[in-house]
Amino acid sequence: MTEVVLAVTGFVIMEPVAAGAHRLVMHGKGWGWHRSHHVGRHDRIERNDCYPAIFACLTVVTMSIAAALGWRDLFAALTGVSCYGMAYLVVHDVCVHGRLSGGRPILKGRWLRWVASCHAVHHRTGGAPFGFLLPFAPRHRALKLVA
Repeated sequence: MTEVVLAVTGFVIMEPVAAGAHRLVMHGKGWGWHRSHHVGRHDRIERNDCYPAIFACLTVVTMSIAAALGWRDLFAALTGVSCYGMAYLVVHDVCVHGRLSGGRPILKGRWLRWVASCHAVHHRTGGAPFGFLLPFAPRHRALKLVA
């Protein structure tokens, strides 16, 4: 049971960690890579794709070390981190931007439309929200629920 709690905790903690990295790194010194995500179409490889590739590699390497050393708690927490990464890929790239789904966003359900609307505000303004699965947006006149 402890491993399940740690995995869920790892998943939940990743939203503020990802939001912070997005705001401080991607919209900071890492803008050179991230800019590719804010311009043009999103159905091809972008320089921004280096970020999830690097994050995934770091997670897999750390999980491998944890497994080799028998650190079950760390491995469990990193399993949650990996699950967050997969959820982010599906929601952000497939559902919102239509990457890997023929260029067509998949916005069935209120939650996905809300996420897409918040993300659209971010793309238009370059500001908040920086989070993704729970992108708490300040009241913004540009925020409209995507149909």
